[in-house]
Amino acid sequence: MLAAAGADTATVDPLTRFVGACLAPDRAVVDALLAAEPELLDGARQGRPDLVARAARLGRPEAVRLAAGLSFDVNARHRTTALHEAALRGDLATVATLIELGANPAIVDTEFGGTARGWAEHGGQAAVVAYLDGLAGPA
Repeated sequence: MLAAAGADTATVDPLTRFVGACLAPDRAVVDALLAAEPELLDGARQGRPDLVARAARLGRPEAVRLAAGLSFDVNARHRTTALHEAALRGDLATVATLIELGANPAIVDTEFGGTARGWAEHGGQAAVVAYLDGLAGPA
C-alpha cells in the first residue's frame, strides 16, 4: 500500500516484505520473495508464529488462507488464537475460514480460560456464537 502511494521501500528488509505480502495477501510477491530467498519462510515461521492471528485481526480471510497454506499454525496461541480474535470481532468469514483450515474451537486463551465461542459471546457476536454452536451438531 505504501509502495503504491509512492513510498520508498528499498530499505525494507526481506522478512518484513514477506510478512507484508502474506498479509496483503499477494501470492505473486510471496512466491517471488521465496524464489529469491527460500529461507524467508523458516525465518517467518520462527519470528512471526502469530501470522495467522495477525491476518485474522485484520479481517483478511484470504491472508489467513495464504499463511496456512505456507504451514503457519492456525492454532498458534500467544494469549489467544486467530479464532479467538476473529470471533471477538464477529468476523464470520474469517471464523469459517479458520475452521475449514483446522482451527480448534476448544482451545482456551491463556488469560481468561475462554474459548473462541466465549469470546464471541462476550463481544455480542450472535452470528459467530450460532456458527460455532452449530459445529457440535444437534444435541
